[in-house]
Amino acid sequence: MASECKVKKPQLHGLLKKRAIRSIYNAVISAAIAGFLFRMVVCSPRQQAYKKFHEAYDANAEFEKIRMTGVFDSC
Repeated sequence: MASECKVKKPQLHGLLKKRAIRSIYNAVISAAIAGFLFRMVVCSPRQQAYKKFHEAYDANAEFEKIRMTGVFDSC
């Protein structure tokens, strides 16, 4: 029995702390990636659409258009 293979004992002391720290790191990294992707996929196109809309929007012309339909009683 001289060629017996020794099996490494499992780590029991500090296992919860080690796994908790790894889980926290994974959660932080996942949240950062998700936040970055959300900003690139949702927020940036929305900001560009608002910017494009407000460049061509004329509030006075829109007011006159609504006023001519008779919505406002006082104008």
